[in-house]
Amino acid sequence: MPAEPGGLTGFDIGLAVSGVEVESALWKQFNVDESAIAVPRLMVRKGLPLNIDVGAFYADVSDYDLTLQGFEVQWAILEGTVATPALSLRGSYTKLDAAGEMEVTTTAADLVVSKGFAMLTPYAGVGTVGFEGEYTGSIAALKTGPLALADFDDNETRLFAGLQFAIALLNFTAEYEVMDEPAYSLKMSLGW
Repeated sequence: MPAEPGGLTGFDIGLAVSGVEVESALWKQFNVDESAIAVPRLMVRKGLPLNIDVGAFYADVSDYDLTLQGFEVQWAILEGTVATPALSLRGSYTKLDAAGEMEVTTTAADLVVSKGFAMLTPYAGVGTVGFEGEYTGSIAALKTGPLALADFDDNETRLFAGLQFAIALLNFTAEYEVMDEPAYSLKMSLGW
């Protein structure tokens, strides 16, 4: 989403799909030959007073028995005007559950800037993402040996840029994000 606040009456609900590139060596451990995963998401966002927006999403990737859910809070430091861009701070939390066998949580903090021009709003941001994960399953071979899945705790910087096209109540958004591996997202939503 761009940096502009939705305002007290602001609301956005939509469907998104992200193509996330994955490291092939990771999938080979599970005898899967994939270079990307498609992640469909149901997303909702609501504007609140004081230039604050809150949002949530749910995703189910049934081919891999993965579910994700998360939420975000965004505060527009600068609302943006006809002549100036908007600037926001955003914090988010996501939890991934892999068939009850593995859990990964992320927390992120981003700085987002955007500037609308008629129906188009380009935006860009930079942030940091903290990851924590653990294998909670019972398969002994995945706890030890050459295929071992170790608990991890890491941070990465992410960069992202997108373009939102709005016509009447319909919003179409395309976004590119890069951390260790790139992700491409498309979203269609109803918003006001």
